[in-house]
Order: sequence, then C-alpha cells, then structure tokens
Amino acid sequence: MSAARTDLTRTRRGLEELGCSLADLYYRNLVGELKQLDTGPVFAEHAGLATEKALTDVTAERKRAEREGRGEDARLLRYLEYDLLGTVVGERFQKASDELSNIESSATITANGATKPYRDYPALVLNEPDRERRRAWRAAEDAVRVKELIPRRERLIHETEAYVRDDLGQPSEAKQFESVKGFSLKELETVTRDLLRTTKSLYRDAFDDRLRKAFGIPLAEAEGHDFAPIRRAPHFDGWFPRDELVKACFRTHKALGLNLDTLPNVTLDLEARPGKQTRAFLYPVRVPSDIRLVTYPMGGFDDWRSLMHESGHAVHFAYTDASLPYEDRTMGEYGVTETYAFLFENLLRDPAWLEENARVPKDKVPELLDHIGTFELRSLRYYSGALAYDHWLAKRRGLEGAKEKYVRSMTSALLYKARDIDYLETDGLYGTAYLRAWLFEAMLRASLKEKFGDRWWHDPGAGRLLKDLFKRGSAPKCEDLARDLDLGDGLDVKPLRADLERMLGAAA
Repeated sequence: MSAARTDLTRTRRGLEELGCSLADLYYRNLVGELKQLDTGPVFAEHAGLATEKALTDVTAERKRAEREGRGEDARLLRYLEYDLLGTVVGERFQKASDELSNIESSATITANGATKPYRDYPALVLNEPDRERRRAWRAAEDAVRVKELIPRRERLIHETEAYVRDDLGQPSEAKQFESVKGFSLKELETVTRDLLRTTKSLYRDAFDDRLRKAFGIPLAEAEGHDFAPIRRAPHFDGWFPRDELVKACFRTHKALGLNLDTLPNVTLDLEARPGKQTRAFLYPVRVPSDIRLVTYPMGGFDDWRSLMHESGHAVHFAYTDASLPYEDRTMGEYGVTETYAFLFENLLRDPAWLEENARVPKDKVPELLDHIGTFELRSLRYYSGALAYDHWLAKRRGLEGAKEKYVRSMTSALLYKARDIDYLETDGLYGTAYLRAWLFEAMLRASLKEKFGDRWWHDPGAGRLLKDLFKRGSAPKCEDLARDLDLGDGLDVKPLRADLERMLGAAA
C-alpha cells in the first residue's frame, strides 16, 4: 500500500472517530447531561488530523482520480474533502461556535410576568393563543438575538468565509455543494419556483380562512408567530394520547419486520427528564453501530409526528451496511434519509393507519388531513423561498444585501411580510434535503402502495424492500433510487402536488 493511500485511510478513520466524539458530546448536551458545550478537548484529542496540508493532499488526490477517470474514487474523495474542509474550519472557529451554542442554552427571556429559557420560545408561542402575549415573547426573544447572537453570527460568517476563500482558496459554497452532492441547485430552484406558482392560491385561501377564524386577520397581515398555535391544534390531542405514542411506533416497525424496539444498535431514550430537549430527535453517533433515538413523550399530534419521523431515520441508519465506506455511511445525499423519515411520518395521514393506531373518529379524518396538508404546504413554500435566498447567498461573498434578499424571497413565498431580523435563521443548503425528500417520498409511497397494497405498512415484503434500500446507506441519490425502483429518471412533482390537493380538499 502506498504512503498516500495509507494517509487517506488514516484521515478517513480519524474523521469518523472525531465525528463520533463530537456527536456524543452534542447528544449529551441535548439530553441534559451537559449544561455547557466545550468541543475544544475533542479537537485537541485529534490534533494533527484537520490540517491545511491534509486538505491539500486530499484535494490533490481527488483531482488525480478525476484526471485518471476513476469515477468512484473521485466521488468518495469529494465527500472526504468536503468533510475535512468542514472539520478544518470547525476546529479553527471552535471557540466562537461553542460560545454561540452556550449563549443559546443559558440565555433567558422575560415577558408576560415570567422568565423562561431562551430555547423555550418555540414552545411558548406554540401554546399561547393570545396574540399580544405571543408578541411579547417574540420581542423578548428578539432582544437576546439582537444583543447577543446576531452580531456574533455575522462576525463568525465573515471570518469563516474570509478564511475559506482567501486562506484555503476554496470556491463558493454553492459550487462546493453541487460538486459534492451531484445535483443542480438551479434545477431544483426551477422546480420549487413552479411549485410556488401553482400552489399560491391554494395556500392563500387555506391560511386566509384559518387566520381570520383564529385572530380576525387575513394572511397578508400575519406575523410568523401566528401560525404556531394554529399548527398546535390542541383539539386533536385526545386522538393522540401519550401512552400510545411509543407503542404505535414500535407496532408499525414490527409489522414491517424492522423491529425498532429490539435492534441492539439502537439506544432508545424514552424518559421525561429535566433539561432534556422536549422534541424527538435522532443522533447517528456511529453508523450503523450506535444509533440514539430520543423522545420526551407528551402526546398530541405533533409529538406523534415527530417521533415517527425520527424513527424513519433510526431504521435507515441502523440497517446501513457496516462494510460501506465511511463517506457512504455518514455523508451522501441527506435527501435520502429525509425521505425515509417522511415515509414514516406520513403514516399519520393514512386513514387506515390512523384507524388502527390512533383514536381519530372516522368522520374527523378529513379535518385532520386538511390540517396536515395545509401545514405541509406552508413548509414546502417556506423551504422553496429559503432555497431562492440560500442559493443566492451561497454563490456570493459577504452578507451585503442579504437582509433585503431574504425579505423579498420569504415574503413572496409566504405571502406576508418577512422580517429582516430572521435572515440568518434558515437551514442553509441542508434545506434542499427536505425539498428533494418531499418529492421522492411521494413517489416511493405511491410505489409501495402499488406493490403491497394500501396497507403496505403491514406487509413484511415492504419491510424487506425498505431494508434493501436502507443497506445502501446514503450512497445513492434520490434519482438513483427512483431509477432502481422503475419510477423514472428524475424527481416528479406530480405525486406530491396530487397529495396536497387531496388532503386540502378532504374537508370540503
């Protein structure tokens, strides 16, 4: 084995070990074991791994593989290079990044006669029906962001970009992303632009009606916090009891032969504890041997939806083939794992599954489907607007004009005035994973129904098909899986649009 090859093997192993150590640290923070993050000792333990020379060597090897026509080697090296770049940058700016996280975890907001943790803001507005009280919570949250968070984020972005572009000589974020992920941001933006155009009246009518009934205002006069209590829909809570949440999830996976509750490589944290994040989440600490699924069972539709979503991630990573290269177990196209997460989440829109697992009266199913469809459409339009903004931002340098671009893109997508204070709050280009997953999941679900019937989630044959997909990890793109399943050569928007129209028309 050549010296260069040995160095690459060492780099791969080192990056995986570093990633596992960091993931464990973040996990412990989210479950309440660690009150403050300090990633410095982890980076110190792996000193000498994430160096500019190592990045230069990997880049040179990637270019050599491309010149020699070694396509598979080049593909894996692009992922390795991308991961190493992120690690080099992460180590250099570790203190600033930890500081931001620790400010968020320790800050408090005071309004309406109470003081609450800063990170409780989403739950506070979700459960607050009074508009003026929500505005007070928002103003308190804004104060922390303006004073403590936004200036630090802006400075970190400027310093990071200067280092990546000037010192490391890297291309724009958009070019890096497209080279690694293997799909065109422009083409995806074309699809989402069409989706925004064709769903505009459907979206406006749905939310005009809801906002007028709830707060006496049209969509154009809405504020972001107005949507949370409507989405919360507490009148659905009795249909989704806390005690049945985990049982329904495990029962579904068992019927498919996936046996989530007994997989030895999945750790299940199902207890309610102080300091633990209340929303279900999944941490693939080491794929596939150490997968951690966490929930804080509270009951209600959103809690059920969240756990089912994360359970899809869990079985995907747990059944990933351990012999795959590090890059294909851990990186790849994140739209694939989001597809599997949406597949299980979307069982909550299946009348037959609801009949077996929840307490939704048959005559109320149309109302529930209408609610789900309405907020899925809002999410689709949000991420479509965010893509137009994030793609624009990823192609250029600096933040000049970013606030104005954000406001234009998000106001156009959501049809009410966006706030420039939120211009650093998108998910960045990770949002493309959700968009692509929404498209492919609708195609995959239609295929499962065609092959295994409407109750496909009861058929072990469907479970075997899914296991075969899961084994491939994150190596294939959504388009690759679509071709392999004879679903066409690309991502088709028609199944998704038909789904939305069916759900939004269910209660008519």
